[in-house]
Amino acid sequence: MEEVQGLFSNRKRSIIAVATAVLLILITFLIFHRGQTGAVDPAFSKYIESYTSGIISKGNTIRIRLAGQVPTTHVQNDQLPNGVFDFSPSIKGKAYWIDERTIEFRPENKLIADQSYTAEFKLSKVIDVPDKFGDFKFTFQTIKPDFTVSFVGLQTATSTSTDKMKLDGIVQTADDEDNANIEKLISLSYDSPVHISW
Repeated sequence: MEEVQGLFSNRKRSIIAVATAVLLILITFLIFHRGQTGAVDPAFSKYIESYTSGIISKGNTIRIRLAGQVPTTHVQNDQLPNGVFDFSPSIKGKAYWIDERTIEFRPENKLIADQSYTAEFKLSKVIDVPDKFGDFKFTFQTIKPDFTVSFVGLQTATSTSTDKMKLDGIVQTADDEDNANIEKLISLSYDSPVHISW
């Protein structure tokens, strides 16, 4: 009798473990599927050929390229009216026509590093479209800051000097960085005075 109860107890635990695993898989699927609802409606391809997406540099501009069959009337480098783009988080800047079909938004300052942005382009302010295509929403993200430091090796400072040494190295960054920020990455600690030159 005790063996039978132990068998049922083990089977009950197995069923609970399987049910928990299935539930976790379903939750993961639902979270992933919900994340995909922000995808761009493919029907916009009738009006928009390409746009800024994926991971970009914080120094980049944001572009929209209209489809070839879309009629436009403007002059190159014309500034578009304010409010054609809306960003979250907010980005200050201006939008310009850079050719007959491409609009470029130029931020006043660099974008925030490692930041996800949601953009809304008011397509209806540029061309005549049905109401459902009035606002084109898309997303992009800026590069996460990262760097690597590699050293070439210790060498004599000059061909005639035997008591002075120099250590050359290279700092590589994942994105465009200000020189002042890069120079803060390296500090020296040595018994006698050491000079860093960039």
